[in-house]
Amino acid sequence: MGQSFSKAGSKAGAQIPSGKLYQAASDRYYEIENGNMSRYQNGPAGHRVNETTKSIDFIVGSGNHARTFLHRNSDGSLLELPVSWYSEQGGTLGMSPGYDRADHDDFRRRIPEDCLFCHNAYPRKDNALPEGIACQRCHGPASDHKSLVNPAKLSRDRQLDVCEQCHLEPTSSAPPTVVRRPERKPYSYKPGQTLTDYAVFFEAGIGDRFEVAHQAYRLRKSACFIKSQMTCTTCHDPHRAQPVSHFIDVCKSCHTAAHRTEEKKQDCLGCHMWKRRTDDAPHVIMTDHYIQRRKPASFTSGTVTERVPYFANENPGPQSYQHGIDASKAGHYAEAIRFFEQAIRENDNPEESRREIGAALMLSGNLPASIEQNEKLPNDPIALTNLGNAYLQSGRIDDSKRVLAKASDEPNANNLLGLACLKSGDDADAESAFRKALNLQPDLAEANNNLGTLLASRHEYSEAAWYFGKAVASNPNNPEFRHSYGLALALTREYRKARAELEEALRLAPNSAEIRSDLDDVRRSVH
Repeated sequence: MGQSFSKAGSKAGAQIPSGKLYQAASDRYYEIENGNMSRYQNGPAGHRVNETTKSIDFIVGSGNHARTFLHRNSDGSLLELPVSWYSEQGGTLGMSPGYDRADHDDFRRRIPEDCLFCHNAYPRKDNALPEGIACQRCHGPASDHKSLVNPAKLSRDRQLDVCEQCHLEPTSSAPPTVVRRPERKPYSYKPGQTLTDYAVFFEAGIGDRFEVAHQAYRLRKSACFIKSQMTCTTCHDPHRAQPVSHFIDVCKSCHTAAHRTEEKKQDCLGCHMWKRRTDDAPHVIMTDHYIQRRKPASFTSGTVTERVPYFANENPGPQSYQHGIDASKAGHYAEAIRFFEQAIRENDNPEESRREIGAALMLSGNLPASIEQNEKLPNDPIALTNLGNAYLQSGRIDDSKRVLAKASDEPNANNLLGLACLKSGDDADAESAFRKALNLQPDLAEANNNLGTLLASRHEYSEAAWYFGKAVASNPNNPEFRHSYGLALALTREYRKARAELEEALRLAPNSAEIRSDLDDVRRSVH
């Protein structure tokens, strides 16, 4: 645990590896060299585009399974970097957990305090980022020795709470299944307290899905756990590593008659607690703590199907914010606004709820009310992005440009800024804004399409086609993107590819006379 978090290059930390990785799903190249991580794509004519570099400042993980790299921003906040080091196959680079798909967060995943809670020691006044989980995680703050806790003297439930503060996560998939109660601050849980007074745990109905933080979650399914008074320390000594023989002895302390006639069967773990590849971190293999009599013939990775309290009789606390998110995703904006207003009254994610009200008002077409709401959040970059969008839709171009410039690290803000610049005739500034949006988020479909349109207006059709192709790759069901891509391909005389794109565009928008006419023209060119 003391090696769970370290400064990159420090004496306690591991050396930063060097290497290269190409992720086909996102068509991006990553390089680690001289303590930095870079990303780029091979753009039109083979030259690099969307290139950026971040320093590797901290390392999460001991290296037994993996090490993930973090970058520290100038404001002190942390970003998770998209490539990690994994111990399997003697050590290899791979995409970080959650990044093994095309639409990942790249260099934009911020690390909140609730994540650091389980990966590092409690922050101190003289050191906001100490290195490694320390004694107080299990024994309480050392500032008052009289209040130190010996977990062995706690009740079974409170002992389990000490371990389960970090090793009981039903799933890392959205929506979150471990939610800190709104009245509690990060790091305010102390050993000996009831964990569910600090956070709410939700069952997710994920079937046999297996994840990195599933030790207690899977153990609680086991008959050995249900029918006994065992805790985590029945098998584990948190202060030192133990050999396999120790765990076998623990099994035999209860199962005295098991395999007495088969003396060669000594490895209980191999048959009853096998190692599995985790579903949330595909490059990691860990012990499944669900103790079973027989190994299933196969494992099925489930998906989230429900969200109900995990512990019986647990008060889940206010749920208005999550209900609002669900209603907004379903397009029920008036209902979402009512939930968010209730969430504010309940102190359930109040700042996020205010931001979501502004977004829901805009999506429902009430631009004046959206502007009024978002203007109340001058320091929230997402609210500023939404405000700039509302100004843009209202024809307030200068106000839009002024506000969007303040959210310069938001990809969508830069894309909208590009559109605002086009409205005012600033094509060069528009191109710069679109390219910055794509540097921040290479798969932002709208920015790829907008940059392609701008390039096509200058008759730079080959380069335009590349960006239109990226827009289609990110959003293949958008007929406008398909149409633009098909036209650009036709203008570069790639008629067969153009026909395929326009046929798909017409399938998506069968009533579009413009797409049908352009498709007829291309078909004649093919023949």
